[in-house]
Amino acid sequence: ANETDSGWQEVDFSSPVAIGANTTYVASYFAPNGGYAADAGYFTNGGADAAPLHALSTSDAGGNGVYAYNATSTFPNQSFDDTNYWVDVVFSTPPTVLVRTPAAGATGVSSTTTITVTFDRAMDPTTITTSTFVLKDASGNVVAATVTYDASTNTATLTPTAPLNLAATYNVYLFGGTSGSRIRDKYGNYLTS
Repeated sequence: ANETDSGWQEVDFSSPVAIGANTTYVASYFAPNGGYAADAGYFTNGGADAAPLHALSTSDAGGNGVYAYNATSTFPNQSFDDTNYWVDVVFSTPPTVLVRTPAAGATGVSSTTTITVTFDRAMDPTTITTSTFVLKDASGNVVAATVTYDASTNTATLTPTAPLNLAATYNVYLFGGTSGSRIRDKYGNYLTS
């Protein structure tokens, strides 16, 4: 959809595909009308790296630069002249929190403070809610608050609806993992638990 006449084309899967370490994967596409980019000999003398991903050399892969000619989509299982057909993947790691205010263990915090967390990337704002970004008192009771997300700074803000007790201890929880209501980035990657 929305292809250009030249340059990179990108397509997203409906949901991300988890990959494992030290495992070889093949990314390919079906071009029923022909037309593909190719650099012969690309994998002859070595692989290619875009850490943490590594494309194997032909000698390491037993043939890299795989392709297949067929009238219908089929798994590419042939190799010719160590050719790179320029099919790459968009690789994502889980999002992380870069900055948090107040800092962990902070004391003397104002009773009307707001809590902010800045993520390392754009997040899915629909997943940053009062059930995934939570303030609790020392007894584990949820403190009533509102939660907002600023996409221009990748920052979520939790604002308690009443002043906090200056003599009390509070904990902030960001819910990650892959079950239930959890925080995700805009690509669907979940914040780690």
